[in-house]
Amino acid sequence: MSLSPLEQLDPRLRRRLIGYSALRTSAIIAALLGLYAVLPVAGRSDAPAIVELLVGLCAFVALLSLEVRVILRSDYPWLRAAEALALALAVLIIVFAFTYLSLSRSNQASFSEQLDHVGAMYFTVTVLSTVGFGDIAAKTDLARITVTLQILMDIALVVVIARAIVFAARVRLRRQEPHPGSADERD
Repeated sequence: MSLSPLEQLDPRLRRRLIGYSALRTSAIIAALLGLYAVLPVAGRSDAPAIVELLVGLCAFVALLSLEVRVILRSDYPWLRAAEALALALAVLIIVFAFTYLSLSRSNQASFSEQLDHVGAMYFTVTVLSTVGFGDIAAKTDLARITVTLQILMDIALVVVIARAIVFAARVRLRRQEPHPGSADERD
């Protein structure tokens, strides 16, 4: 079994690339969290919250499509795959947290307590992790449907999206391997 391009690098350069990747991913996630904190929250009715959710999910799908293309062109596909998974998870959490925040503002009966930014993020992560402490619960049908959608998206994240990203990384690695009879193998 051959080593991946990242494993073939000098350890110092490999650490630098991994560090840069972690820094880039952290910066993007920090920027997303900053947007989450400052974007105006819908609060008049449930309709804007659903529109926000749909726009957020479209952005999520667009991000995944872009990330798969980047992985397929990357010199270090496993590193880009790890970045893609981290970003996909962060975007999914932020989209649902923002939606829960909007639902809570539009109808105080949506959840067992009024959600603020931190509470919405907390609720989203407890649903994602399947811990579900029970201190915050969806009370209205729309809130329950939204939570159910998040649970289904979480399952898709773990199963489908992770597999697609890993598949893209493997395809890219296969494309990088020298083929029998190629100039690389004759040298």
